[in-house]
Amino acid sequence: MNNGKNNLTGFTVLELVVVIGIMVMLLTITLPNFNGFNTNQTVDTEADKLFSILRQAQIWALTGQTVGGVHYNYGLHFVLCTSGLVCQYTLFYDIDNDKLYDVGEAVSNGDRVFLKGVYVRYITPVINNTLDIVFNAPLGTIYFNGNPTTDEAAIIIGGLNTSRHRIITVRGDSGQINIE
Repeated sequence: MNNGKNNLTGFTVLELVVVIGIMVMLLTITLPNFNGFNTNQTVDTEADKLFSILRQAQIWALTGQTVGGVHYNYGLHFVLCTSGLVCQYTLFYDIDNDKLYDVGEAVSNGDRVFLKGVYVRYITPVINNTLDIVFNAPLGTIYFNGNPTTDEAAIIIGGLNTSRHRIITVRGDSGQINIE
């Protein structure tokens, strides 16, 4: 028996349009936040890698790591890098013992390229837009740009379209390496 009422179930077109509109609005809010989160994670990852490689150079110098049976000082070479450039730093062994990076002193696979969008925003002390941090074997004396020092060196890396940055410091007096 039919009492004249239709028993149709489902959504009306208006209800579907409202739901789709809400979903689009939520996506437009969350997508930019996700991209910012991604950039922040990239900066954090690169800072952690840089910290580890600095520590590795220090350990190699203190433990007398050899290359071809010869003990060397180990260090990192940084170049101030702004947006639009491929930014990298170099792990090296100081062949001529001048406490500075020279072409041909890079450890095998020593050039480390930052992930896209990460840049060296600031370095100190700086000479000609570069910073060399060298750990002298076997005592661990630290040199910044060829000079023994008790000062502190700082490398600030950050993302292109974000205010996110990380500061890596090396204390010349104690050899302590920090990341903020």
